[in-house]
Order: sequence, then structure tokens, then C-alpha cells
Amino acid sequence: MDAWTTLRAGELTGLDPANDGADGAPPTSGWRYPGQPRSSDDRLAPLHRAAAGGHAELIAPLLDAGAALELRTAGGRTALMLAARMGHWTCVDALLAAGAETAATTHRGETALIGAACEGRPAVVSRLLSAGAPLDQTSGGIGAVQHAAQHARAAKVACREHRGRASNGDALRFVDGRIERDGVLLDWPRSVALLDEPGLGHAVRHYLGALASVVLLAEAGADLSLRTRNGASLFHSLAEVGEPALLDYVTDWRLAADNGTTPSHAVAISRRPDGLDHALAAGASVDVRDGAGLTPLHHLADQGAPAEMIHMLLDAGADPRAPVTSSRVYPEGWTAVDIARKWNDGATLAVLKGRGRIANDS
Repeated sequence: MDAWTTLRAGELTGLDPANDGADGAPPTSGWRYPGQPRSSDDRLAPLHRAAAGGHAELIAPLLDAGAALELRTAGGRTALMLAARMGHWTCVDALLAAGAETAATTHRGETALIGAACEGRPAVVSRLLSAGAPLDQTSGGIGAVQHAAQHARAAKVACREHRGRASNGDALRFVDGRIERDGVLLDWPRSVALLDEPGLGHAVRHYLGALASVVLLAEAGADLSLRTRNGASLFHSLAEVGEPALLDYVTDWRLAADNGTTPSHAVAISRRPDGLDHALAAGASVDVRDGAGLTPLHHLADQGAPAEMIHMLLDAGADPRAPVTSSRVYPEGWTAVDIARKWNDGATLAVLKGRGRIANDS
């Protein structure tokens, strides 16, 4: 069966009929592209199917046959938006060449650029930027660069550790945002060069692609100051990711979200010693408190962090006896030592005691 026939039958490769999205409603049609909400009763038009399925060779024939370039799905997406989210850059190229509108938005404000950034599709982000896609459009109050950073953070949390094989057989290991290749820790340029390695797994490639998209968007002049409804910023997301190569975009380490959390707190729980080292050199604070009265050291004791990171904070002047100043999370007056003891974190206690700061503490 050729591509045209399968297109008309709604059975294109890469479009899983069993993937019904995640919003809980039963499917109302038998064919969907991956990620399409179940609540949509949208039986996609042929142009949408071609774009979502990566069939660039069908774009021009469909348009020549009268397909509407800006036709919307029930969810408000155009063919360009579908191709962008799925990472089908050849379809994006074909649609852009046909004059597709890069500034089109869904009712939620999503654009092709925001969709590509969310899904970690740097090749598509680059093409859309070259085509003049607006950087100032927002969805949920934030732009594509903030969405990309948020998705990178979420992907890192979702896949704390992953093992796989490169196409040449090299062993790959992803741990807390860092990649090892045959036991050698890779820097950012060599890590992102592995973006297309299937052995890394989808979550890791999503993480790398989203961070690469952050760089592209930031360097293109995106507004880095936009904040979410709860006051979180690009700085918070990048700090929690902890990738040193991207921490230079963080210009205010004391910027507080609505809950008082700052990038200085976020980098402390990144589990990235190299990121914390970079942040401290760039001005991250060791004594700033969040809305729960916690310092970065309190957060380390709460999360259980590599000993190296505790040493870094202590070397930078963090006080292990500094009290919690609010009862929102822990009893007021508790110290990092008390928090570590609550969680039976012997390793953290050993570091604190080993530094001689609480030698008489039992």
C-alpha cells in the first residue's frame, strides 16, 4: 500500500491509533496522532495526517489538490503546528515553503514555535526562527524559551537514570542530567551531539532537545524575564536542571517565585555539583530563604544530595546551624542537621559532623 493510499485510510506510519492522549475522556474517533487529546472528536484532514506523520512528499500534492494550508484541527492546530510538535522538519520545510503562517495560535496561545520548543525539537525551532516565527507570543503567560526550560526540567526528573547503547555500540549512561559514554563524562557540546542517538531513550533526547531549544531561543533574543502564574521563571527551571553551560542565562539568583523559592534554592537540589559550583561562582546565595524559611542547605538536607554539594555550600559560608524560620514545612528552629536526622540521612550528617561544625552534636 503506497503512502497516498495509507494517508486516505488514516493508517500512516508513526501515527499510533492506540495512542489516545492523556486527558481521560474516551476516544470519539478511531484515528489519532500521538498526543492528540481524547476530548477532541477531530478526524484529521489529509493534510494534517501527512504533517503529523512525517510524509513531506504528500504536502505539495495535497495543497495542489486544494487542501487548505491553514485548516485547523478541533484543537485549533494547523498542519505546521502538528509537524513542528512531532519534529518532522521536512514537513515543516514543505509547509513553510508553501507559505504556512508561523504566527498562528490555538485558543490557548500555542504556536508552532512553542510546540516545537515544548517537545524538544531544536531542528524545527531553528527552521521556524529562520522563517521569522515571532518570539514574543506567549501561552500561559510565558514564551517558547520558558516552555522549553520547563520541559527540560520535567524530562530530567522523569528520567533520573537511563542506560543504553550508541549506534556504534558504546555504552551510554544518563544520570541527573549528565551523560557518560563508555564511562567518560561528556560536556554539554558532546552531550547535545548525541541528540539523535536512539539508545539514549525518548526522555533523555527530549531533555537534550529542550535545552538545545533554550539556547537557540535565548540567542535569538527571546524575552527571558517572563514568569509563570506562580512566579517561577526561566532562571528557576535552568537552575534546577543545573547544566553549567546554560546557567549563564541566570542573571538573578535571588529572584523569588510566589512561594519564595529562588534559583539559589533550585540549583541546590539539581544534584549537579558542577552546576552548583558554577552557580556559586556566578553569585548564587547560600543564605537566602524561601517562603518556608529554608536556605539552600536546608533543601540539600531535605532532598539528600551528593556530599560534594554539601561541602561546596559549607565552603561558601553556609551555616549548618542556621534555623528554619517558618513552621510551614519543618518546625521553626530546626537546622539542616535536624532535617537530615529526620530522614535518617547518615551520609549528610556524617559530612556535617566531619567538617567539625557540630562535633559535640549527638
